[in-house]
Amino acid sequence: MRKSVGIFLGIIFFSFLIKVSVAQFSHQLLFGHTNRVLALAYSPDGRLVASAGDDRKIRIWSVDQNLSMVVLSGHQSKVIDLVFYGNNQLISASEDKTIRIWDIDKGLELDRFVLRSGRLTSIDFNPKSDSLVSGSSDGIVRLWNLKTKTLFAAFNQHQGIVWSVEFSPSGTHIVAGFEEKTVHLWEIESKTLVSTFTGHRSRVWKVLFNFDGSQVISADWDGVVFLWDIYEPESRNSLETYDQPVLSMAYSNSNNMLALGLAGSPTDETLKLWNLSSRREIKSFDSNSRYAIAFSPDEVSMVAAGAVDGTISIWQSGFAKPKFLLPKEEALINTSEVDFSWEVVPGAAYYELEVSTNPDFNQPLVEVSSTEQLTAQIGENFFSKFSNQFVLPLATTYWWHVRSGSFGGVSGWSQQKSFSTLYIPPPKCVVRVAPRNRRIDLNDEFLVSVWVESVRDLVGFQFDLKWTNPNCISFVTTTRFNEILPHSSGIKRLPKEAIRDPFFQLDQKSGLYRNIVATKEGETGVDGSGILLSVLFRAIAVGSCQVQLENLILLDSNQNEIECEIYKANVLVENPARPWDVNNDKVVNVFDLSLVARYFGLPIPLDLEINPDINGDGVVNIFDFTFVAVHFGEVYEKNSLLAPSVVAENLFQDTLFPNYPNPFNPDTWIPFQLSKSTDLTIQIHDFNGTLVREFNLGVLMAGQYTSQRKAVYWNGRNNLGEKVPSGTYFYSMLTPDFQQARKMIIVK
Repeated sequence: MRKSVGIFLGIIFFSFLIKVSVAQFSHQLLFGHTNRVLALAYSPDGRLVASAGDDRKIRIWSVDQNLSMVVLSGHQSKVIDLVFYGNNQLISASEDKTIRIWDIDKGLELDRFVLRSGRLTSIDFNPKSDSLVSGSSDGIVRLWNLKTKTLFAAFNQHQGIVWSVEFSPSGTHIVAGFEEKTVHLWEIESKTLVSTFTGHRSRVWKVLFNFDGSQVISADWDGVVFLWDIYEPESRNSLETYDQPVLSMAYSNSNNMLALGLAGSPTDETLKLWNLSSRREIKSFDSNSRYAIAFSPDEVSMVAAGAVDGTISIWQSGFAKPKFLLPKEEALINTSEVDFSWEVVPGAAYYELEVSTNPDFNQPLVEVSSTEQLTAQIGENFFSKFSNQFVLPLATTYWWHVRSGSFGGVSGWSQQKSFSTLYIPPPKCVVRVAPRNRRIDLNDEFLVSVWVESVRDLVGFQFDLKWTNPNCISFVTTTRFNEILPHSSGIKRLPKEAIRDPFFQLDQKSGLYRNIVATKEGETGVDGSGILLSVLFRAIAVGSCQVQLENLILLDSNQNEIECEIYKANVLVENPARPWDVNNDKVVNVFDLSLVARYFGLPIPLDLEINPDINGDGVVNIFDFTFVAVHFGEVYEKNSLLAPSVVAENLFQDTLFPNYPNPFNPDTWIPFQLSKSTDLTIQIHDFNGTLVREFNLGVLMAGQYTSQRKAVYWNGRNNLGEKVPSGTYFYSMLTPDFQQARKMIIVK
């Protein structure tokens, strides 16, 4: 009865809170491959998409109909790259050492090239000269003439595996990324090596040219993305450094947009969109689609893939003038924050917001690119870990307008509106270890960050990081350091390899990280907020501990110590953790629901002893609420889980949990847990027992897969990508040693 009440309340809250959801990509899914998709390509007219990967089959899809039209078979190993040869022919490269040319209309192989040494890793096509370039594991870059079907050049730099090759837009140059951390640029006509770019610290996995061929973009296995000027090989600019390998890149010529696909990360999102004109990241979101990315030629869609089950996602762009919601015309804002919101534009990839002190917007105070609603802090230098928050300098009256953006362009500006504000005293300087309260599953890894907020005239800092119970949690690595001080030559920053390994004095046995120091050269200090340090820990034993700062010193430009309030973090390691019991009273009830609802969409106060952010994604949203609803009525005593009338599933065994939300339309998540590493399949059948959808997840490690990121996501479509009708469905969890089924309902 209690669980039914929880599900009912969850449905009511979900119906109410879904109205505040932020803009998302409008995307469609293509199903047909049985394993990872590693290569994607659009036809020149944008009407077809080709895909291939581990299952050796090449599928040709109609973009308009989202259907698989042709399947090309013949390769004996996985297909690693694809390029169109006009609109009706396709070129494929496989690890079986063959490059094959296909007639799409007839579904037949027309010709092939065979490598005598090495395995293929990458290809690209130059329509201006009818030539093809290939990279391979023997370190050779080969040039093929497609008209004569001959090899007419080979560049052998003996730099290990060639991981990526590409023609320049003019077709006059070739760039290649190598295993030995280098990027090489050749001139085709003279067949000479023009430049060698050095600076990467790991294999160069992907290389691209920008729209006019003046710059090379390269990304490595260490997560570093560089921009190179081909005329000045020694001048490189670091676009970004991530904590995970860059697996794929795609570039959009018309709007200078770069898409990056990253390996899965516990601390960051996996798909990034960059505007290279402003060198700003404009979109970041979680996606299994990271092994292959491609922009359509007309810049109205982007296709991406990388899920284990072979799912392909196509994001369609579209844009219209957004309609204002908040702040209302001539509103008077009497708080330190102003919320900007507008109606979601279907298909918009991002939004651009401008705020000005005059209605002409000739000198905007703020220009922000975002994919969600925004919050501004008034009259104070302010920083938040959330990308939807920014700063407005103090003024009396502001005007603002917004427009939507897509892969192909932007809409016109909406009609401007004005609002007024009252002065809010600036907050005090705060240094805190975040998140304030954290409950972790045994053996899980989790991130702890040291933040400084609202500091003035900062030129340096020093502190020790202490965890009080080293038998409970263990240091893994440093992921970020010194992001408060600006990126300039005056900062004593440590190289990337130093961040990968402990670079201060680590005493794992005592739980102490000593002498964490950074300084800024120059006469003026920094105002604002930012990260001093981020550390990845692993939960190694059940228990509790505190992560705190010792010997903290912040210095201003006069070498005076800056006063700050200091907050520590509390960590509780459980086996398993039950964060949905928010108030930790060992009963999941209406009090836990009300705590999540109270802080829904709001910043969590520093002095709060509970943590309503149940799934630990940094925000309190509908996913946290559904966790409470799913576990509503459960009672915990002495590490046991007791339902009102029966003993619930043993938390230390394989278990399939109730999906959430349920009933649903159209999306739901299927959580489960594993007692050991095993091969897992999730199947969904209709009421008549017909198989509707199957997720072959492969071998998974032991643990709980209950969060939004870990649970199986189902969008209400069958294996062909078609929407299934309303009704009752059964989902089952299958391993070699275990089977369990549950019921769920789609309501439309």
